[in-house]
Amino acid sequence: MFTVNGNTLSGKIGNKFLVYFESSNNWLLLEEPAWYVFKNLQKKVSEVTLSKSFADRYKISLNESKLFIAEVSENIQDYSNIKRDLSKSHLHRKTTQKKTNIAVSHFYRMNGHAFSISFSSHELAYFVHPLLKDFQINQESTCSNSYQIYTEGKKIILEIKGKENRIFEFSQPPELKKQLFIEISNLIYPEEADNWISFIHASAITDQNKSIVLSSPSGSGKSTLSALLMNEGFHVLSDDFIPVSGNSGKAFPFPVSISIKNAALPVLSPIFPELAKRKYSYEGIQTEFVKLLPINPPPVEPFKSFPVKHVVFLEFKPEADMSLAQLSQDEAFQHFFDNAKIVTGIKAANQLIKWFVKIPCFKLQYHDPLMACHEIFKLFK
Repeated sequence: MFTVNGNTLSGKIGNKFLVYFESSNNWLLLEEPAWYVFKNLQKKVSEVTLSKSFADRYKISLNESKLFIAEVSENIQDYSNIKRDLSKSHLHRKTTQKKTNIAVSHFYRMNGHAFSISFSSHELAYFVHPLLKDFQINQESTCSNSYQIYTEGKKIILEIKGKENRIFEFSQPPELKKQLFIEISNLIYPEEADNWISFIHASAITDQNKSIVLSSPSGSGKSTLSALLMNEGFHVLSDDFIPVSGNSGKAFPFPVSISIKNAALPVLSPIFPELAKRKYSYEGIQTEFVKLLPINPPPVEPFKSFPVKHVVFLEFKPEADMSLAQLSQDEAFQHFFDNAKIVTGIKAANQLIKWFVKIPCFKLQYHDPLMACHEIFKLFK
């Protein structure tokens, strides 16, 4: 049972205790001694009283007790004050009246909603347009939703023009892409715009009944496994960005092209010969390290969302044996937290926990992608 106290949400998960700090959008996992300190600090128990009760409870000296409490207190202060995500990409300000020089604009239609993205340079367009190219349309005069991407000094700026004009600053293109995809999700799923609980850096596949989320750091093979499962008849909801609704707990499609790295080509090229022609390129700018594979079949509009049956955390180890093991809830949440952008606020945090603790989570360690697909296939059954 999770309880709210001021701007914190806390409770037991698995064998540990989880605390959410609304002020910083941060989560902290605590074990029993630290949890005892946290609970008493929340009750505003005096340092003298807490030090004595802690020393008695855990059979340690008063001096050791004071040192431990000071360390836990400092850790709690850090987590409640250091803003996760917000310090980098969510510093927003009023839109500027300064005219931006636009090098190129593209128009897209996704899930029945048209929008345009304007870029101040081809270099900026390179980070976004190839992924969205399959949704490109001819220019529409009726398109009222637009995004502008440009630079100011060393900062990359995303300006949203529509019902509510906003502006965001970023230091790196991946941060920009993540926020842009969030904004597009809000547009194409308007009924969910205020109800997201998380945006997961993961792939998701479905059998048209349930979905399985494949989560991992970059380079662990989630795109490769998604492509292989797609070839076996499963549908891909997304390659590396999954919006999850707090209302339904369902994963929603974001079906941009799958990014295939060179290391996966020996496995995938015989199955998808079209990869040879699907370079990640834009106006002469290209990388030789990534190919783009369209999701096939593309989702039928309106896009359909699916309940999440399992979350599988992937670990590719060339020399390791295949293993699939269910994780405790605290282990699973730590993995999840490392690969997800969690929406700010007590309400969203509470919904997230209620959703997450119902989902069996696994860690899949593998060396052979085809064998890994077989394990995931069994999870659907």
